[in-house]
Amino acid sequence: MLVKKLILGFPVEQNIVLDIQKKLVNILDMGEDCSLCQMDQILKTGITSIKIIGRELDCKLSSTITYVYNFMLQKLYEGMSIQDTLSLIKKNIDFSFWQKNFCDVNRCKYVNSQYYI
Repeated sequence: MLVKKLILGFPVEQNIVLDIQKKLVNILDMGEDCSLCQMDQILKTGITSIKIIGRELDCKLSSTITYVYNFMLQKLYEGMSIQDTLSLIKKNIDFSFWQKNFCDVNRCKYVNSQYYI
């Protein structure tokens, strides 16, 4: 996938035209904070892709993060609520890392969505 054009915008999203697909996609840069609880609001802004940072992360952790966000998006598109989806995620994976590093220390990106989204 080659990037043809990068249009910088708000910190929440960047518009990128992909050379192969010849279409505009809105990519959310996840940064180092969690945004699971706000994902339904984020999707309403037109985000169509998520960039997960962390090439230096352990591959097992990276795959878990990818799984969690993918699962969240799938369930939201199916109409499931954030709360129900989070409950399912917590049943399917060891959520202790997430809880300890994000939830317990309030590392929630866009938690006051009326100000950011």
